[in-house]
Amino acid sequence: MLDQTFTTENFRKIYDRANRRGLNLEARFFPALAGLTDDIRTLTGQVRELRRENHRRDDPGVRGQIAALLANRDALKAQKNEAIDAELELLAATVRSDSFDVTLRQAIGPGAKAIYPAEDVPGNFFVLKQLQENLKRLYGVKQANRHHIVCQVRDSIDNGFKWTLVRTDISSFYESIDRQRLLSKITSDQLLSVPSKRQIQRILQEYHRLSGAAVGLPRGVGVSAYLSELFMRELDAKLRGLKGGVLYARYVDDIVVLFSRTLTDEHAAYEGLVRAAIEEYGLTPNPLKTHAYNIDHSGALSFEYLGYRFDVAGKRCAVHVGSTRLTRYRKRLELCFAEFARRKPLEPKAARNLLVARVKFLTGNLRLHNSKRHALTGIFYNNSAISDTSSLQGLDAYKSHLAAQTGIPSLQARLADFSFVRGFEERRFQTFSPKALNRIVKVWQHEAA
Repeated sequence: MLDQTFTTENFRKIYDRANRRGLNLEARFFPALAGLTDDIRTLTGQVRELRRENHRRDDPGVRGQIAALLANRDALKAQKNEAIDAELELLAATVRSDSFDVTLRQAIGPGAKAIYPAEDVPGNFFVLKQLQENLKRLYGVKQANRHHIVCQVRDSIDNGFKWTLVRTDISSFYESIDRQRLLSKITSDQLLSVPSKRQIQRILQEYHRLSGAAVGLPRGVGVSAYLSELFMRELDAKLRGLKGGVLYARYVDDIVVLFSRTLTDEHAAYEGLVRAAIEEYGLTPNPLKTHAYNIDHSGALSFEYLGYRFDVAGKRCAVHVGSTRLTRYRKRLELCFAEFARRKPLEPKAARNLLVARVKFLTGNLRLHNSKRHALTGIFYNNSAISDTSSLQGLDAYKSHLAAQTGIPSLQARLADFSFVRGFEERRFQTFSPKALNRIVKVWQHEAA
């Protein structure tokens, strides 16, 4: 039986998980613990220094000093753990009271859409994380794997059979979800505890108060992603069961359905089936992104899905980097060189080094040590499903063009060492200090969405 409660024990699991993923909740929510943390770090530094000095001598007196320092450090760690538990116990008692509500605020997010993030206070953070855990464990809610979907679509088209492919996404997805239908499902399932259901209802009421919308989920709150996946369960089953359907895949609100067909089938009819199913649940297919493609391998066609461009010619399907992502890479290259031109008159050497570091970053791959499960990112890991690197060759050519415009042969030679194609094909990894990484990405942090 899953423990859904907002207790000290559950909050401690959330706290420890966050710390393992590099999220410093202590500094964020519990600044009173900073003194203990500083003392533990000081002792750790002293132990490290003594061990370094005693590496060859192996002095018994130094070993005794190290043992004493380690004992003091262990005592401070135990004291800190007790202090964390005390803070979490007070917090758990607060959020279990009838007066506690998760508080949201309204802001403007990417694409100028309204978002409603939770206020950054400990009660909100821990309650939302516990709700997400409850939904994930009780309902098995998880987001689909984008890479697997792209490979499924590519491999299905690539086998030479005749298909109709319907590709769509849902307009204003979060804002269109029927809250009452969702709450009715949660109530009838009787899986969530009463406190969990009450907090979900209050979050939706807070969203209604801020937005004035009768339907929808608050964009910008982590629990909304879980609730939207739960809402889509029935629609997924309906779309997966459409007559003639052989492949159904959805990534958030981006949908593709592949139908087998006969010579007498009209592919527009399949688009109608998909539209009708989506509209039955109060959602609206985006007319600009809803298309049916007749794949009979007699000619060429191209479509985009999940950041990739699929080019079908004859019986082959090639996957390229999608146009939106290619534009983003080109824009980032332009920003790098523009920033170099701006800084060069003042700091020529530093400007050159920073430009090289930025191109190195864009063309390589990186392990994010402070992220969930040390995630991998970069030119290969963000585009791993492509089967044709011609789009990356185009990026290399554009990079060389921008480098030539600097008129500095030595800089051009340094930049020639970095290639989008080689970074992808050889999975080249780059390493940067946290300070260097912050300087590298700063130039495009405020680029237009």
